[in-house]
Amino acid sequence: TPLTFAAQLENMVEFIKALRNGGAHLDYRAKDGMTALHKAACSKNQATLK
Repeated sequence: TPLTFAAQLENMVEFIKALRNGGAHLDYRAKDGMTALHKAACSKNQATLK
């Protein structure tokens, strides 16, 4: 999903906020079973994790 993809990239906090405010499913799991939060953690993306 766009949220899952954005969570892995740098400088995407405002974009992620816009997706969240637009109704993105925060708990959606990809085929590998991971959520956007899991992907952000694996990418060591501190800004997204906040």
